Amino acid sequence: MVSETQHIWKEFGDEFFFFILKKVRNEETSKEILQNSFIKIHNNLSTLREPSKVRAWAYQIIRNEIINFYNQDPMGMANAEITAEKADLPMGNDSYCCFEKFIRDLPQKYQSVIVEVYLNGKSQAQAAESLNISLSNTKARIHRAKEILKGNFQKCCNYQLNSRGMLVGEPDCQSCSV
Repeated sequence: MVSETQHIWKEFGDEFFFFILKKVRNEETSKEILQNSFIKIHNNLSTLREPSKVRAWAYQIIRNEIINFYNQDPMGMANAEITAEKADLPMGNDSYCCFEKFIRDLPQKYQSVIVEVYLNGKSQAQAAESLNISLSNTKARIHRAKEILKGNFQKCCNYQLNSRGMLVGEPDCQSCSV
């Protein structure tokens, strides 16, 4: 089974990576999603009924991992849009009209971890090291910052939270200008 996983890696690894990168627009996150996907591919390879359809089967696993990433990270979509903006890629960040203002308005200790992780693309461990704080402190600050940002989006832009705590709705923002 290991050799089969290695064959899939050699045959499709680059293709899968660029597919993920196109969706999340962050190299480190893409590598993480690819790694998680290959762990699932390896662990579930015995369940593949038609070996000739391994590519399509693997793509389904990868798509599910991308969805899991955005479900676990409510700021993930905003991160992708800000990253695209920095790279001058068209993506249309109108739905997050106040995002940059809200980041600037965060208390410095929260702003620094958000910038390191979501705008500079560092892992939480790398951000903790560069900010000289513990990983658990970094995670707590990110959590608190996200709560503040969600509250700001609700108050200013009239977004709502769905049952999973993710921002939903259309912006109705009248007080912010970017």
